[in-house]
Amino acid sequence: SLATPAWFNAYHPYADHLQFLSDLAAAYPSRAKVVTGGTSTQGRPIKGINIFGSSGSGVKPAIIWHANVHAREWITSMTAEYMAYKLLTNYGNSTEIKGYVDKYDFYIFPVVNPDGFVYSQTTNRMWRKNRQSPPSGSSCYGRDINRNWDIHWSDPGGASTNPCDDTYKGTAPFDASETRTLAAFLNAKKNSTQGMKMYIDWHSYSQMFFTPYGWTCTQLPPDYTELLALAKGFTTSLKAVYGTTYTYGPSCSTIYKTTGSSDDYTYGVTGVKYSFSAELRDKGTYGFVLPANQIYPTGIETWAGVKYLLANMT
Repeated sequence: SLATPAWFNAYHPYADHLQFLSDLAAAYPSRAKVVTGGTSTQGRPIKGINIFGSSGSGVKPAIIWHANVHAREWITSMTAEYMAYKLLTNYGNSTEIKGYVDKYDFYIFPVVNPDGFVYSQTTNRMWRKNRQSPPSGSSCYGRDINRNWDIHWSDPGGASTNPCDDTYKGTAPFDASETRTLAAFLNAKKNSTQGMKMYIDWHSYSQMFFTPYGWTCTQLPPDYTELLALAKGFTTSLKAVYGTTYTYGPSCSTIYKTTGSSDDYTYGVTGVKYSFSAELRDKGTYGFVLPANQIYPTGIETWAGVKYLLANMT
């Protein structure tokens, strides 16, 4: 089985990530199963793991996490898998973790951009976007699938209209298979009887934790005070582990303006109050190519922050 502590000592090929999810679910058949949350441009299923408690799958409010949205951000998939691993391996020996797993239905998608992820492993380590064919008149591949969601997509200044740019928004909202199918999955969960409680979009790097909005630096969400307090608690809990310092706040004013981003969509369209995004380690020393010896500490400290959120969401 690949689902052992040794998994988190190295980065892995995409096929092994799929095997890790299968092995982890197989080790806990009464608590987990592999699910498909969407489909990539090249036809790969977007695989994740559904972790559930004593009531079974599909009963409790959904918590959905996306990672490796941007292909080069390899630490994010490892961190998502670490948190899935902790939810399952600690269920039997931690009343805290058992409480979270019995209360919520987790859907953790470590690699939501599989085509780009594979390309970053085989061809161009710094690739960011998906691998969608160039639009008419261009020879440049890929959409930035965190600028392609149908939320303020056409606003100026938060994405690029140049197909060759890393932040290319696409020709229309949801013209990327990944965003279109992932949104359908999110909305189906929110509109089910179980509902949806939380969304987090995991990125790297910069050590930041964001509340909405990305599309405006002047307007604040109705739940701003509560979300900001949770963001502060996340960063404080994370820092308590190794001293890693995160900044936090609304994404537009904390880092930069982004239109068509997933957490703005889940908050503003899907209607998930607890919608966040994050930038994991580091602050630029290694950037996207974070050494494998930082996988464990990144996972451990991020998990501490997430446990604060799980304990303090109302």
